[in-house]
Amino acid sequence: MSTVAIGERIQECREAKGWSQSELARRMVDAGWATYSQVSVSRTEKGEREPRLAEAITLAEILKCNAQWLILSSNQPDIDLYAAGYRDGLRAAQESIADLLTKGE
Repeated sequence: MSTVAIGERIQECREAKGWSQSELARRMVDAGWATYSQVSVSRTEKGEREPRLAEAITLAEILKCNAQWLILSSNQPDIDLYAAGYRDGLRAAQESIADLLTKGE
């Protein structure tokens, strides 16, 4: 995920609704993200933090925007968000294993 791009899209959707960052954070808390705050929204919009896949999907639901567009900047129907998340997780696991192997040499 490109953090700046997704942050810009979150901000675009939020501002289109006329919501403050605090309002979006409150709605995320209501949706079950207990520790979500205005700072979380701000850092995400600035590209300082990358939202988890489940978090981004919840944001899309709350903002009533297309999740594929929000996450991938795409409306292509053949893109499977869960598969994309799986690939990202698999890549991270492979990198972690490679790091462990090189440290053990």
